[in-house]
Amino acid sequence: KYTHVLCVGINAEYMGIFHREMQDGVVTKRDTTMTFTCFVLFDLFNAITCRSHSKSVFQIGLFSNRTLLYSILGSLLGQLLVIYWYPLQKVFQTEALEMTDLARLVLLASSVLWFDEIRKFYIRMANKREHEKMSPQLPAKITTL
Repeated sequence: KYTHVLCVGINAEYMGIFHREMQDGVVTKRDTTMTFTCFVLFDLFNAITCRSHSKSVFQIGLFSNRTLLYSILGSLLGQLLVIYWYPLQKVFQTEALEMTDLARLVLLASSVLWFDEIRKFYIRMANKREHEKMSPQLPAKITTL
């Protein structure tokens, strides 16, 4: 049930970026760039958080899976090329974004990680409570003089 709430929240945030960029009713290169970059960043943060159903990314280690790390770095490099390298700007109909735009998109897209970390925390706490209920209570230690 938490996953459905998370998906609805992510879609709402993504659509918020799209709606904000489409205020004038005309699709511009900036609209395309912001929406496309938002989508890519959400996917990258989602890839980071999907490594475990219940363990925190910080328990596993952000840099413990080198293959994933290289994939994410490659994707980020590709996205930056699409945004800032003229030949790819022409192909993808994008334009350069300001650093404040990128920071805002990273902050927004990272919410998938933070919300999932909260979800995982609640799963771990529920599992801990369930485990405590199921484990037999040991008698208190009796000491003699």
